[in-house]
Amino acid sequence: MPHATRDFNRISKGTVQRRNCPAGATTGLGGGAGSYLDKLVATITNNAAMTVDVQDGAQAAVKVLQNGSIATANGTVMLPLEIESWNGAWNIITGNGVAVVATGHFV
Repeated sequence: MPHATRDFNRISKGTVQRRNCPAGATTGLGGGAGSYLDKLVATITNNAAMTVDVQDGAQAAVKVLQNGSIATANGTVMLPLEIESWNGAWNIITGNGVAVVATGHFV
């Protein structure tokens, strides 16, 4: 299970990396244990299919955005996470109504 971290200097130790995560896909962010996932920027095109899950390696995915949880059909929302992986590379799983840009330091 990912754990929260307050090491705000972690991103300054390396280049901020961005990964595009298309709608309706599972996207591996690269890296492994110790990778830092700072935030997700979600672009919503259909709030009935806008789920976003975050998975730490082979652990169970954790839902960070639920269908219909934001009262907009279209728009952009930032999801600050500030978490470090314990088990492996991060995976982002998106519903068909949302695309995501993940930022962090994926070691």
